[in-house]
Amino acid sequence: MKLGFSTVACPQWDLATIVRQAKEFGYEGVEVAALGGRALSPAEAALADDPAAVRRLFADAGVELVCLGTPIRVAGGDADRTRSARSELLAFLDLAARLGCPFVRVFGGKPPPVGDRNAVLARTAAALRDVAPAAAARNVEILIENDSGAPGSRDLWFVTDAAAHPAVRCCWNPLAAAAIGERPTLSVPRLGSRIGMVRVSDGRFGPDGRLEGYELPGNGQAELARLIVLLRGIAYDGYVVFHWPPSRTGSRAPAEEALPAAAKFLRERIDAKGEALSAYKGDKTAPRFARRPPRLPVRMT
Repeated sequence: MKLGFSTVACPQWDLATIVRQAKEFGYEGVEVAALGGRALSPAEAALADDPAAVRRLFADAGVELVCLGTPIRVAGGDADRTRSARSELLAFLDLAARLGCPFVRVFGGKPPPVGDRNAVLARTAAALRDVAPAAAARNVEILIENDSGAPGSRDLWFVTDAAAHPAVRCCWNPLAAAAIGERPTLSVPRLGSRIGMVRVSDGRFGPDGRLEGYELPGNGQAELARLIVLLRGIAYDGYVVFHWPPSRTGSRAPAEEALPAAAKFLRERIDAKGEALSAYKGDKTAPRFARRPPRLPVRMT
């Protein structure tokens, strides 16, 4: 597994600062989701004006541009919004291809106040299926993240299965799943290889299940340490991306403090040897399909 962070944590930093700090704090990659204090746009000058220079900036530092994190909801409430979302997503796919960025992250549709949520999931799958060939032609994958419109692993499994294209996978957000009471022990085995990226936050919840606030990794209820053990158990080798939205009141640790603290916590768990349970010998989380030594030939006498 590799470690990255989302620029949501530091929306005021320019690209040069982002890359320099990523290297200094021990991150291997960056998800660009906010720049200049605003949500990402496919026309963002810092990325779109000279993509070759952006690629050199990341390559020279040995840091990867992992993902473009967009605010797009691919299944809008009406036909006009859906067409607009499709057009914007195609523009992001073009930008990702020029930047050499492998992933573009999106969301599904908002849940209806009343009615069948499965209908929204079906529209989301259809929208992704429509754009998937364009993503594949650009060597980019679309990642749909679970949120209020599709919070659980069942929802993302349904959407990715119905989209039925290798260019569509999911970005798993364990904090969004924890809000509906879903634990990593259910979600990780269910989604398996459909997980293209994991975007982690930690937080605390009230008795009603509502998120009361964000916490640094390890201080909340998202079971991040267990999550990483389970990811290692399915031989996941992608990115774990730390997501730290800044507080409007300034009550959360700034990026300069939160990013190195998160890197330390997550790196220790990623690099740790897997658990050895009493019912198993050795590393329970080791890949199940590792190459075995060749068997000696049997001599017939």
